[in-house]
Amino acid sequence: MNLRSYWLRGAKVSPGVLLLLLGCAAPCSAISISVYIAAPNVVSSPATGGTAVNENFSSSSNWAQGTYTADRVRNIGTFDLSPQSALRIQNSDQYGGAGNSGRYGAFGAQTGTSGAITLNLTNPTTFFGMWWSAIDAYNGVSLYDNNTFLMRISGADMISLFTASSTLTAQNNSVYQTNSYLGKPNTNPRQNTGEYYAYTMFYASGLTFNRVVLDNSGTTATGFEFDNFQTRSGTFTIPGSTVLLTQYQISAAPEPSVWIPAGLGLIAAAWWRRRRKRPAGDSSAPGIE
Repeated sequence: MNLRSYWLRGAKVSPGVLLLLLGCAAPCSAISISVYIAAPNVVSSPATGGTAVNENFSSSSNWAQGTYTADRVRNIGTFDLSPQSALRIQNSDQYGGAGNSGRYGAFGAQTGTSGAITLNLTNPTTFFGMWWSAIDAYNGVSLYDNNTFLMRISGADMISLFTASSTLTAQNNSVYQTNSYLGKPNTNPRQNTGEYYAYTMFYASGLTFNRVVLDNSGTTATGFEFDNFQTRSGTFTIPGSTVLLTQYQISAAPEPSVWIPAGLGLIAAAWWRRRRKRPAGDSSAPGIE
């Protein structure tokens, strides 16, 4: 190849650099949100390392039993609540209460309100976990980066993933019977065996999120029950005993550092086409009009 040099606003750029700039126009890594579930009967986050912030709804000084209709500020973030988007703190029963003697959060049938509940996280994160108990088809969890919607998984999605096979295989190749997630765990006899219970984790790769929206599809016909929220920062591990249930590929607008090189490459290509049309013997350095 005959090596040439190109000029971009006075900067001398070699063909190899131009190729590198064009190559950088593509994302360097996948942007995704993975949904994991813990092993059967696990009701709190199995993640380790880093710094965790927890909310378990059981502290009597923070959450007395009752219905909350005004914003509630906690370490994990701010719960946006109103008379239309209320949160009920309920004593442990067959539908929730991870410790079987504590309390849990719920809305929908429990509050008589159909509005979604937004948790504005204190800090952007790549990890959010919750014990999703008594999963029904109307439940839904959505993640946002400020006002940018990233993904939603519904209770119907979860049920479909559970019922797709009689077994689930963990990352470390442990095999769990799907029906071991049916019914409230750690009770004898097992309660509410018609619904799934699973500690569910969301892990973002290539981006962060700072809002979690819980909805019940706008209905009060059923309830959405949950407990043991957690965010985690720093270096942490989701253990191999967990099941990667599904993964969402996220489409995101490229950062300026990504699209600017692409623009430079297009300018250079256009210039080269013009240069090839120059009369022989014209060796002046081109400018950009």
